[in-house]
Amino acid sequence: MKQLFLFLLLLAAITACKKSEDAPKIQPVMLDKTDVQLHYDETYPFKLTQGGTDIDETTYAWVSKDTTVGKVDTKGVFYGNHIGETTVTATSKDGKTKVEAKVTVTPKTTMFKMPVIEFGSSKANVKSKETRVMTKDSASLVVYQPENAKIRQVFYYFENAALKESYVLPGNTTALIQEAGTYLDERFTYLGQDNDGAYYFEVTPTVIAVYFSDQNLGPAIGFAAYKKGGRLPAQPGRSARFALTLRQRPR
Repeated sequence: MKQLFLFLLLLAAITACKKSEDAPKIQPVMLDKTDVQLHYDETYPFKLTQGGTDIDETTYAWVSKDTTVGKVDTKGVFYGNHIGETTVTATSKDGKTKVEAKVTVTPKTTMFKMPVIEFGSSKANVKSKETRVMTKDSASLVVYQPENAKIRQVFYYFENAALKESYVLPGNTTALIQEAGTYLDERFTYLGQDNDGAYYFEVTPTVIAVYFSDQNLGPAIGFAAYKKGGRLPAQPGRSARFALTLRQRPR
């Protein structure tokens, strides 16, 4: 009797293992890519699969961790916005399944090194942070050589011994004028263009960039202090307009 009991236990265990082996394995939900690189004016359509079968992307909720870098719509299409890195997450409607991907928006151009934009700081502070070769140093103006042939000059304007404005002068050719516009557009928030043809970009909530053409300087990018939502600063002396191809982004 005891042997029969042991036999039945063994048979039950074998049957349970057999059923476990025969049961279909649940395949994980996967993204087609978990590491994506693109430019600020490009898109990437994420795809979901499970065991080789496509999943309707609209059945998942999509979120971009940093919407400044880029946004993702309800169909899983990521839209690049600014240079940087973000994480895209897709979550099933019941919340039980979640998949993630890293998205990096890479620059199209590294045309120049950003000037010092710590407005109100001293000349000594600016000099300590500039790596370019200085060519002029006066009470109100410090001038530096360009680091490459794509720009003509970098200089700083001081008022009452405090940094008031920083300038980068791009090259005069049509291609370099456009490249400088792309440099600004892929890094900062485009605010619009004024009636005189100057282009405005919000660098930070406290710094603005103005891209304009001056009768003496030629194409110039000026950086100055700014209060978010405040009045855009005028640039006296403008004499020419130039057209840039910019990606208009919703604010």
